[in-house]
Amino acid sequence: MLPKSEDTTPQTDDGFDSPKLGLQWQWMGNPQNTWHFCDSEHGLLRLFSVSYSWTQQRHDDWALQDWLRISTNLLMQKLPAESFTITTKVRFTPKKEILGESAGIVVSGETYHYLALRNESDKLAIFADGRRAGSAKADEWVWLRATFSPEKDGCRFYISKDGEKWSKAGDSFTLKQEKDSWIGCKAGLFCLRPFKTDKGTTYQTYNDGGWMDVDWWKVE
Repeated sequence: MLPKSEDTTPQTDDGFDSPKLGLQWQWMGNPQNTWHFCDSEHGLLRLFSVSYSWTQQRHDDWALQDWLRISTNLLMQKLPAESFTITTKVRFTPKKEILGESAGIVVSGETYHYLALRNESDKLAIFADGRRAGSAKADEWVWLRATFSPEKDGCRFYISKDGEKWSKAGDSFTLKQEKDSWIGCKAGLFCLRPFKTDKGTTYQTYNDGGWMDVDWWKVE
């Protein structure tokens, strides 16, 4: 009989000090080499923006939640418990002319929810599920947080400019597993851009846009 093994907890935190992503991360589709770069020398993960109209069709009435649902370049983790907190430190560098290019954290289940930095040419707007929650500068480090507490106020997003003072972003929401789905609820990171700009310029699916650097990801 084999000896009893010690109880272990699956890896969740990541300082991105490895040249490869940890096993806790899963893409929502078949990954492409152009989606990310693990900069282990500087302890950073860089996510490159990918055109979210991969079907090359126009859906002008679609919200970001709709695009997130069909996007495959979402870097996700399984949720580790019912009550916990996710915090990450990110820096978004959009391509100035691609208005609407967005990056941040996403939570998926029966519905998709996000806290995003959105390019508005001269500044970054902060949005939580479509509601404006502040602004930031390009290339500025920002702390993003998602709390999960079903027995209290459900799930909620927060944002900070220094990692100490936090502001609520958007409304609280309830996270449920999608009916008849085997995937379960997840949380992770994204970096997306429109397929076409307001001027009609078309952007391809490779790296001709901006990017988001992720310094670390922590689950408590």
